[in-house]
Amino acid sequence: MITIKKKKIKNKNNLINWFKNWKILNCINSNINLKIKNSKIVLESKLNKKIENFNIDFKSKKLNYRIKNKKNLYKEKLIQAIGLKNKKKYIFDLTAGCGTDSFLLVSSGFKVIMIEKNPIISYFLSKALKKIYKNKKYGSFYKKNLKFYCNNSLKLLKKKKINPKIIYLDPMFKTYNHKSLPKKNIYFLRKITKFDIFQTKKLLIESIKIAKKVIIKRFFKDKKLLNIKPKNIIYSKKKKYRFEIYKKI
Repeated sequence: MITIKKKKIKNKNNLINWFKNWKILNCINSNINLKIKNSKIVLESKLNKKIENFNIDFKSKKLNYRIKNKKNLYKEKLIQAIGLKNKKKYIFDLTAGCGTDSFLLVSSGFKVIMIEKNPIISYFLSKALKKIYKNKKYGSFYKKNLKFYCNNSLKLLKKKKINPKIIYLDPMFKTYNHKSLPKKNIYFLRKITKFDIFQTKKLLIESIKIAKKVIIKRFFKDKKLLNIKPKNIIYSKKKKYRFEIYKKI
């Protein structure tokens, strides 16, 4: 089903050097720094003191509140878009990011394989997973049903290294002018990943070629990526986001 070679998560010093080179190559004059503090990697904002350090935590109060009530959990638009009948199949989250959506899916009974190409995000995501795997009550459950690989999803699809039946995509949204500050992790994700509409289109096209069902999360203001009409669209509350559902072409 999956022939991904696990890439080693870069060590702390290599990760810092990678980030410096990445900023130079992409001509990004970012106010985000990657540092080692008390033998731990810290991603911090120099200018925006209102935003705390970047961190991925699957034990956060907000996330646990969402998964505690199963009735409300099944009402999540993401779960409706995936479809409860697909619980026995592996869902491939090809743009894992902070892993929140994948964690919600697994908490609802799905099996998920996460893939993330950014080494900085991968570092924090692997740390968060190690913590949840060690939990005495439900660690073994998540270890069995929530897998993670640091790799390039687009290359894996093109080389046919993976053959997913269901794909979930949550690419970085285009930034719009908002008066309020974005959520902490979203703020950092925007700073350390580059919004690339062409790569997103390529990933969606390759996904539709291979998977029987593809779900892509889009901001409500975003225009359609392809000329192909989605089979269905599910809107979140207040129509902030939409989940476009595509079938194999």
